[in-house]
Parts: sequence; structure tokens; C-alpha cells
Amino acid sequence: MRRHERGQSLLIMGVAMAALLALMALVIDAGNGYVQRRIVQNATDAAALAGGVELAMTPKVNGRYAGSPADERRILEAVIRVAQENGIPDTNGNPDDLINDNITVYFVGPGGERLGRPLPQNRGVPPQWEVAGIEVETDKEFGTYFARLVGLDRMTAAASAQGLANPNWCPGSGDNLFPIAISTATFAGDPGGQPVPGQTYRIWEKGRNSSYGNFGWLSWNNDPSNTTLVANLHDLRRSGTWRVGDLVPGATGVQVSRGVRNELDAYIAGRLHNGIEHDPSVVVPVYDYTVGQGNNLRYHIVGFAKFRITDYKFRGRSKWIEGTFERFVASDAEPGGECYLGSTVKLREPKDQTRSIVGTVHINEVFFTPGYSSSVHVPVDVMLVMDISGSMRARWSGGSSKLQSAKDALLRFNSYLQPDKGDRVGLTTYPYITRGRRYRTVCRGYRLRSYYFGQVRSPLTNNVAYVNNIINGLRANGGTPIAHALQQAREQLLNDLRPGAVPVIILASDGIANITIDGKWTGFGGGAGQGQNTPPCNNQAEQQTIDQANLAKEAGIIIFSIAIGDGFNMDVLQATASPDFDLNGNGRIDPNERHFFVARSDADLDAIYEQIGNRVRNIAQEGKIRTQETAGEGAVVRLYNVNTGSVRTTVAGPGGAFAFEDIEPGTYRITAWATRNGLTYDILTDGNGGPPLNPQYVEIQVGQGTGTTDAAVIYLSTDDIVAP
Repeated sequence: MRRHERGQSLLIMGVAMAALLALMALVIDAGNGYVQRRIVQNATDAAALAGGVELAMTPKVNGRYAGSPADERRILEAVIRVAQENGIPDTNGNPDDLINDNITVYFVGPGGERLGRPLPQNRGVPPQWEVAGIEVETDKEFGTYFARLVGLDRMTAAASAQGLANPNWCPGSGDNLFPIAISTATFAGDPGGQPVPGQTYRIWEKGRNSSYGNFGWLSWNNDPSNTTLVANLHDLRRSGTWRVGDLVPGATGVQVSRGVRNELDAYIAGRLHNGIEHDPSVVVPVYDYTVGQGNNLRYHIVGFAKFRITDYKFRGRSKWIEGTFERFVASDAEPGGECYLGSTVKLREPKDQTRSIVGTVHINEVFFTPGYSSSVHVPVDVMLVMDISGSMRARWSGGSSKLQSAKDALLRFNSYLQPDKGDRVGLTTYPYITRGRRYRTVCRGYRLRSYYFGQVRSPLTNNVAYVNNIINGLRANGGTPIAHALQQAREQLLNDLRPGAVPVIILASDGIANITIDGKWTGFGGGAGQGQNTPPCNNQAEQQTIDQANLAKEAGIIIFSIAIGDGFNMDVLQATASPDFDLNGNGRIDPNERHFFVARSDADLDAIYEQIGNRVRNIAQEGKIRTQETAGEGAVVRLYNVNTGSVRTTVAGPGGAFAFEDIEPGTYRITAWATRNGLTYDILTDGNGGPPLNPQYVEIQVGQGTGTTDAAVIYLSTDDIVAP
């Protein structure tokens, strides 16, 4: 029996070896086939994406692509080049031609259906086909390893992909953005409402397609300062990524500082500037409408376009930036919703897209100092801030000068003070003129050596007669450095503030703030008729005035502001005053509850100081109220979906931050409310202490794609203040 079993092991081992080799062929060659399949699919996806991008740059007629044979060849060249660069081999030894038997390209319609013959055999991009993308098919043949033993020397990996570039889609996202927005209205006169490649446009022009006080600058992070703008111009990476449907924060004013001009000059010249190369071709967001106003202005993005910066002008009444349109910018994001502006591409059907909405709640909170009653006089420390600039020499229609009327009104006001009960008064005037190093003004470029400041003529004192004597001797001359005068008045009050006394500033001016806080005249002469035509080069002086007033109000100082005549800046002087409150709780703001006044005559001015004087006599109720911007932690935030009617709520956390997760694309409205010390804060305002929003919600658009939509900062105020 043993002799009959000789040689069986060899037979078994032979069969086992064959099975092992087959298994190795399956594992190694099948694994290699999977790797090759992935390489081919990735190359095909990339090629389809490249072809879609080129299709997106094809001319359009009546909303459809209408390209020439050259456009068709351009699209095919992009597909072949990218496919070969990603692993699809050439077949004829000339990788730079349009021949590659491993690659087949078709036009496709909106539903993905093939149109016509393989490229480039269609004599262009026929508009009657309603081309919406391309389809790429690729093959790659590769050798085997162990499969050769079973007669399989070569294998083939194949893949297909579509690159859709529907002419009605917009770019989904953009980064490294130039911080200025361009309105769709800029292209209203062009065919199809779209910019023409190679044509020069005013990317932004003051007074056209703009909101008053805004030049189209973007701040990305709600910081509208000139320093941040210069940094954003210098390094475009600071923009982060923004998407179609996002609301981008704006920055007020033209902002034409030397830093801004230096950055623009570097872009126009295309040169290295402070270590960063400035490419003249930049990507800018395109918007169709704005929401909010002032520092809360936001631009609704509908696409992104590439411009070559060519020129700018910041002097005179017309101010603009020019650029030559190059193309819409395609993105690798999914389509950002339908719009007629640009084009983007995608490789496959959109996935379920959700985003997050984040924001912050700030409260214009009211604080009370308890313990006072109207029967007890609360001492006041009043700093009178008086404009004695040259324009105060002008006369009213009745004959007396504005300065003389102001002096008479100040004397009358001082008669209402009660120094025997602790009241004190001080006087700050402006301008005080000095001489220094020569400088060039930002408006018109005058060369000057004169500097203009505020001057404390009298510190706080109970010697009212002493202050009256100074008032009688005032003379008018020079510019309007309101910012520095407010700074001087604030510092005097805070440095000499007594416990229990109420600090008050009464500011009077007939002109426009045209001196920066360092004493330099902007070069603007004023006389703009309530500031409606104030040039952007004067913005810094005006903003510094508001900043100094806000610092005083945050320190608990009550500010009354009086605009004299008709040459002042209404917005700036009103912004310096303390917010008006419904102190008696009757549901409206009465004249004796206001803090901003306009004097059109000498009689008006006298009556205003008389009214303020009477209020100062009984400052207890007003003096124990102050407001301060605080974080909205604990505020209830409500999110309403306009498209579906669904409602979600959340509670703001530390710092007032809130977030809504898993948000579908659509239109949303945000409201919020909070309760502090028995007061309900449910009035949404334009900035801290600003006017109420109308309507009373913040509306945002959430686009396609994953990521975060930054909601506007929400400011809350209250309308139920009643003095206890």
C-alpha cells in the first residue's frame, strides 16, 4: 500500500502551488487594478473639472454658451493636458496635440445627456444645444504581474466623470480676496448683464451703486479701521473663504490713507511690497444687494470675478478704482445656487449640504445708580465745550454773530448752576492754534505748519464768575478740532470726578470736524450743508470725534450736543450725544428727554441752553442712568427659516456668542431678546446705541456647501426705561 502512495505529495503540492499563484495573482494584480482604477478616476475627475472651468469662460448668448471652434479646442486641450498630467498616458508620442485615444470628451446638457459628437468635431459650442457641461471618458492599459501565468498579460482601467458648468450657476466660494465688493449694477449695460472680458470697469465709484458713507471696502472680521484695511490689502490671505449667499461686512468711508495708496500702487505696478508680491490680477466678490448701514453694512455675495487693477482716483468729488475684467472665477465647491452672473463646476450630484450660522449678541445695557430722589439736588460737574472756529464769526439773520449768541447762552446756562450745592463748571474751547513741523493735508494736499487743538480754558470750579469772565473774552478763529476738544473735556472730568457727582459735557458746534486728534487739518474747509457732501478724505477726523464721544459715554458721562446754524455735520454731532431714553415711560421721546439739539437761530440757541440748564438742576433722574455695551450672554436667539417657516432657538453663551448647526441653504431671519435687571432688551439697533432696525430682524442668506455663515453682530436695546 505504501508503494502505491509514492508521488502523491508532489501532485498535491503542484495543485496547491497553482492555487497559491492564482491567489497571488488575484491579490496583487487585483490590488494593482484597484490602484490604477483610482488613478484613472482621479485623473478623469480632474480633467472634467478643468474642462468645466474652460467651458465656464466661454461666451454666452441669451444665457447659453455660444463658442467658436477655437473655444471647443481650448476646452479639449485643457481636458487632455490635465488628464495626462494626472496619469493618463499619451497614445501618439506628442502630448501637446489634441490626439489621445485614451480620452474621449462630449458636451452634455443640463440633465447630463450627451450632445453631438466627441470633441473637437462639433464646429464650436452650438448655442441650440443648451450645453451645461462636459463628460470625460478615459482608459488606461497596464501590465500584470502574476496574472501573466494564466494568460492575462494586460488589464484596462476605465472611468468617466462630468464637469458641469451651467451658465446660470455662480462660483460657490472664493478665498485670497481683494477687500472691495463690486455691484451687479456695474454690468447692467453689458450683454446679458455680464462683464465683457478685456473691458475696463470702475470697480467702485463713489456715488454710483454705493451706499452713503461707504466705498465698497470690506473688513472680513467686522473691524472697519484703516489699519485693518491696509493689512487686508497687503495680504489677501487674511480674507479667509467666503461663499455665495454670505453677507460680507463692509467698512465705512473711502479711506485713502497713505498706506491704502501704497498698496494700490503696488498692485498696479505688480511688484513686491513689504515682502509680499502684489499681483495686479485680483479676485473680488460680486454682490447684488446690501443690508444694514454704517458700520453694519453687509454685502450679499452672488459670485466672484477676476479683475486686473489698473488705476484709481481719490481726489476731488469723483473717487474710484478701475480694473480690467478677466473672467469669472470658478471654484471646486458645489454650485452656490442659481444666479446669472458666473459659472462654476462640479464632478457629481451635490451632496446633502449643511452649514452653521454663528454670531454674537451685544447689549446696550442700562445701569442705574440707586439712592437719589428728585427732592435732593445731585451735584453736577459740567464741562462746556464751545466751538470758536472762524465760522462762528458768521451772523444770524437777526444781525448778531453766532459766537456772541453762544456766549450769551453759556452765561444764561451758568446762571442755572448751584455752586452752593456742589455744582462745578469748566470750559474747553477749540481751536487752540500752534506751529510745528510741516505736513501735507489729505484733502487737496496743502502744505501746512499750523496745528489745531482743544484747550481747557478753565478746569472744574465752583467760581462761576471766573468762567463767565473767560466766556466774555472769547474770539473766533481757525478750524474745528472737535475730537481733541472732547478728549480734553473727558480727561478733565474723569481726573477730577467726585463721588456722587454727575459728569456732563455740553458740546456746541456750527461746523464740521475737520481736524484729526493729532492737530492736523484734513484740508477740507467745511460748509458742506449738514455734512451730506463731506469728502471721504475728511472721514478720519469725523470718526475720531465719534470715538472720543463714545469713550466719554462709556465712562458714564452724559453728553448734550448742539448743532448751530446749517453748516454742521448732522450725523457726526448726533452720534456724539448720549442716547435718548423714554424716562417718563409714556412710550415716546419727549423734548426734555433728548440729548441732541439743532439751533437755527439765536433764539433757538438760547432756549436750548435754558432747557438743558433746567434739566441739570434736577439731574438726579438722568444722572443715575448710564449705558454701556456688554456681552449678551444668556440672550435668547431665534432663527426663522423664511423658506419653510420652521423656527429654532438657542441661548447665547460666554461673550454673547451663539451658533446654529446643520443649517440647510435658504433665507433666514434672526431676532433676539434678553432680560437684565428687570428690563427687556428686544429692540434690534444699527450698532450700539444706534437707531432701531427696520424691519426688526437680521436677514441672512445661507448658500450651498459646508462651512460657516457669519451672521451680523446683533445689538439689542430697550424701550421700557422708566426712571425709578
